[in-house]
Amino acid sequence: MYVREVKEEAPGVYRFSQPMGIRIVHFYAIKEADGWTLIDCGLSNSVASWIADGELKGKINRLIITHADADHLGSGAWLKENYPSIEICCHANDKRYSEDHRLLVKNRYDVARPEFGFGYSQEVLDILLDVCGEDFEVDRMLEDQETILINGDEWQIELLPGHSPGHIGISRKKDGIYILGDAFLSDGPPSIDGKPSMPPTHENIVLYLNSIKKARSFNVSKCFTGHWSLLNQEEFIAFLDKSEEVVFRDLKIMTSILEKGERSFEEILTELCEQVSTWDATENTHYLYAVNGYIKYLEATKKIAVTPNQKIKLKQE
Repeated sequence: MYVREVKEEAPGVYRFSQPMGIRIVHFYAIKEADGWTLIDCGLSNSVASWIADGELKGKINRLIITHADADHLGSGAWLKENYPSIEICCHANDKRYSEDHRLLVKNRYDVARPEFGFGYSQEVLDILLDVCGEDFEVDRMLEDQETILINGDEWQIELLPGHSPGHIGISRKKDGIYILGDAFLSDGPPSIDGKPSMPPTHENIVLYLNSIKKARSFNVSKCFTGHWSLLNQEEFIAFLDKSEEVVFRDLKIMTSILEKGERSFEEILTELCEQVSTWDATENTHYLYAVNGYIKYLEATKKIAVTPNQKIKLKQE
């Protein structure tokens, strides 16, 4: 069984890792002279538990949220309450979801229901809302290529949307350290044994592919993510390759499915999982983000149409 761990992975950069069901979630802490800057903050109880264990000592000055997801912003309200002077930062495109978690659940986690009537059960949606923690206010919006000074070092913001509309990473160019959250998703977040434990959850396909293209120029010595192991430059490029490969693989499979006739959203998702899944069938619903994104992408390129009864079909050439 996976054990909670904190480790200094690069000078002044600490990785806090904890189990999240069958998966692992990481957040990061950058040491400052008078405290810490956190990059993400895990689940609603994550930071409090690390502090209680004596593993995170001192003032927390800043929280940078890579993207609005429950397992990356969950401790935000707790931090705001316990460190009133903390500066909480994210990109403008994720601000409303970081601040309003009911809106996050409605517009992101339940994204396919309005058009296709498909999504998580209400029980799961309620759990996701709970894991987000209480709402909190974002103090500062960060911009692409903006530089932040942390403990005398320049860290640069990298806008990498696709998984979320305002996903950012942060890089210390002097030694090639990149902390990128869930900007890239390979073939799905791994379980503790290293195999994909669920589908990848990219959604805006054009933005996601553009972010992959942008990241190929990064000069990486160490790349840190939200759920994967540490990556060196060669591993990072392979990670990007796999992330891109999965998109085009899935689009090809979806097209072949629709060549056999129109399908509902759920039928496409189920048939796609039958062909590519390495995870338990109970995890299939997580493909709703990517499938919704693929449909929007294929609609925009005039390859498919959505019928009035919520079926998806190929357009005739």
